[in-house]
Amino acid sequence: MSGFPINATDYVSYFVNDCGERMVFVQRQGERSATLLHSDRDWEPRPVNGPTTTMADAAPQKKEMKQTLKT
Repeated sequence: MSGFPINATDYVSYFVNDCGERMVFVQRQGERSATLLHSDRDWEPRPVNGPTTTMADAAPQKKEMKQTLKT
């Protein structure tokens, strides 16, 4: 692919969108930013910055929202 280094401890997600474009999302353990590799961009690494939210991060917020809706 691009020669972008992927370590054994990195979070890596591979997916194909509706147009058949292949993508690889790579995030280093403990880092907020990540990298996106896209087949239609010649696998050139593109930075992904901003808050990342996992299901574990969202769980407390969801619980708070449910309680707010009940009152």
